[in-house]
Amino acid sequence: MEPLDVTAVVDLSDAGSGVREFPGKLLFDHNDQAVELELLLAGLDKKLTEKALADEASDFLGGKAVSLRLADRREIRTTIKGVAGSRFNLPAEVFVYCVLGNAEFGTLVQPLQGAWSFRLTNVKLRRYDLTTQTPAPPGLPDDQRGWTLDRMTLNLGGRGWELKDELFCQAKKQREANIQVPLVTASLRTPVHAHDTPESVSRDADAIAALLTLALARSVQAVKLEHVDTGGNCDWWRTRDLVAYAFGQFGFPAVDNWESGTLRSFIEHAYPVVAADRAWWLPTLGRFMQVHVNPCLETKAMLLYMLADRIAAKFVARPTGAEIDADLDKKLRGREFREQLHALLGGLSNNWKKQRTDNLIGVIKQWNAGPSFIKGITRACQALDLKPPGAKFLGARHRLMHLGELHLPHVTPESFWTELEALILFLMLRMLKYDGLAYAAHYGCHPIRLRDSVIQCAST
Repeated sequence: MEPLDVTAVVDLSDAGSGVREFPGKLLFDHNDQAVELELLLAGLDKKLTEKALADEASDFLGGKAVSLRLADRREIRTTIKGVAGSRFNLPAEVFVYCVLGNAEFGTLVQPLQGAWSFRLTNVKLRRYDLTTQTPAPPGLPDDQRGWTLDRMTLNLGGRGWELKDELFCQAKKQREANIQVPLVTASLRTPVHAHDTPESVSRDADAIAALLTLALARSVQAVKLEHVDTGGNCDWWRTRDLVAYAFGQFGFPAVDNWESGTLRSFIEHAYPVVAADRAWWLPTLGRFMQVHVNPCLETKAMLLYMLADRIAAKFVARPTGAEIDADLDKKLRGREFREQLHALLGGLSNNWKKQRTDNLIGVIKQWNAGPSFIKGITRACQALDLKPPGAKFLGARHRLMHLGELHLPHVTPESFWTELEALILFLMLRMLKYDGLAYAAHYGCHPIRLRDSVIQCAST
């Protein structure tokens, strides 16, 4: 999209300059998102002009709300996150380049009707479930209409959604691995319901985007929300300042649409689980995506071990609330026991300090609070019908996490990390109540049907 001429209205009262209007240009990125504002700061007082010339305009513009008035008098409301740079033509005329946050256009008029539509980054499927009819080419009769297989529907908690490919048959000429920016490739639409708010539907869309990220091994984010009226016109929109990795950064899709309905089945089974605990699932799925985009094997393994710890913590609870003894913590707090333990340990060396005794008691409390890493993963696997990995396989964690060294005398590095990735992937899929087709690179070139398999993630 070409830059738009705007008039920026910003309140500089706290800088002693009142509400000011400045001419500017609104700049857009490759996805037509408003990302930068070029402002001409003409007529500022000497103090603020000097700050701008010294590249210190962020001091009085950073964090400011700004209204951008278009030529037709409509407005875009946004926030200046910071100032990226400046230049000047005349001593009193300074151009600054402002980085923008979320932007909003239009007004939502109650009662709401129509539909909500989200723009999604980096969605790429093998195939969809439903077709869309396309017009006949110019000059040909209507019976020459075509169709595209570019849609699927989802039913999530009684609410219908439509996922649609917006770049169908518009493949890029260069290899996708060379596309080093996130691309908006799909839309996600749902009818307006009573009591909807932009925030409530965005929470739902974020859960769906997180599941698409896991399924497709691509960074899917709902970066823009539009309200479409009953006539099909967009009368309000809001951009969402979300971080998405590049289209060319991806891994092996875990749940692609190999058969009609595969992806839909996964999302419909998994969505209630994610919706019930968004605070746990959204960062968990986001960190799994970081495994795909990170080129360093050691970092991949660290992230996977961290996720293993996170998952294991979901399955370690004991009815008594203690791993060893429910009364152990109370006994450890006793003054007499602590003094006796310190006297015993002090006999080992005159240099033994009380702090060391207290630290040892803290370690015993940790043992009582939960199992070891290996035991915790074993319990999680057993609870989810997965064969637990061997102690030698999991034992590489300690040296990696504490010394930054990946010591693998028993397997090749590639086999190790694909096995560890498969372990975490299948644990999450089981937790998400999914038992259909899933793919992990460690098990060859074909997906596995989870309901038919009790998977051995590592044997030694």
